[in-house]
Amino acid sequence: MRKASKDPITEFLYTNQFSSVMNRTKWGELADAIRSNPDFYPSVRIKYLDEEVSGTRFAGLDWEWVKYGDSRVIEWMDIDSTKRTHIGRLVGDQITDFSTWVRASLQQHSIPFSEADGIFRINGYLKPNDK
Repeated sequence: MRKASKDPITEFLYTNQFSSVMNRTKWGELADAIRSNPDFYPSVRIKYLDEEVSGTRFAGLDWEWVKYGDSRVIEWMDIDSTKRTHIGRLVGDQITDFSTWVRASLQQHSIPFSEADGIFRINGYLKPNDK
């Protein structure tokens, strides 16, 4: 018989049969890699363990929190690899694609990811039937 954990995060992960993909070291490496390019400050979308539904909007992120905070609560993170620079009202935004750089940075640090349409997903955990 399993003894109940005093840590609510560990108990949640065990009860819901989550499998860990990332650890604190890997989240720190991700934060360092993303911050290493001064021209790229990505918008991200995060799903936390205690959320039923993730947010649909991308926003900036405090990468110091990812590195030093309790990253155990991140179920997954999407990184938008494009940088949009507002030019003016009559001219569309300038779009710079950093997908090659993001992909190389993730591979350099052996961070598992999936990619679709310039969005990189980094899973902190997988549910039993996730792929």
